[in-house]
Amino acid sequence: GGGDGGGDDSDDEEDVSLDPWDIAYYTRVYNAECAGVDEAKLRQYFPLEHVKTTILSIYEELLGLKFERVRDAEVWHDDVECYAVRSVVVAAASPPLGNNDDSNDEGSFEEEEDDDDDDDD
Repeated sequence: GGGDGGGDDSDDEEDVSLDPWDIAYYTRVYNAECAGVDEAKLRQYFPLEHVKTTILSIYEELLGLKFERVRDAEVWHDDVECYAVRSVVVAAASPPLGNNDDSNDEGSFEEEEDDDDDDDD
C-alpha cells in the first residue's frame, strides 16, 4: 500500500521531470557513471578547430553554402564566433536522375512494359 512501507512501492514513486537545460548535465553524468565515457579524454581526439572547420565544410558541400567569419561582430563573449552564411550556386556535375538523354521532358522516365498475359499462365 501507499506510504506504509510495505509491499508495492509503485504508489511511492514520484514523477520527476528534467528541464531542457538539465539534459546535457545528466547526459554527461550518465555517460561517466553508467557507460564509462570520460568526455575529457574523448575530447582530445576531437580538437575544436578541426571539428569546426570540418563541419562547416560538410555543410558548405551538402547545402551549397559558404561560411565567412565576421571578425568585427559584436558578440556577448570573447569565445563566441559570428559567421555570415551565403548561398553558393553550384553547377550540376551530372544530369538529374531519370534524365538520361538530352531532351528536356520533365518527369519522363522510361518504364518497362509488363505483359499481363504472363500472370495467367
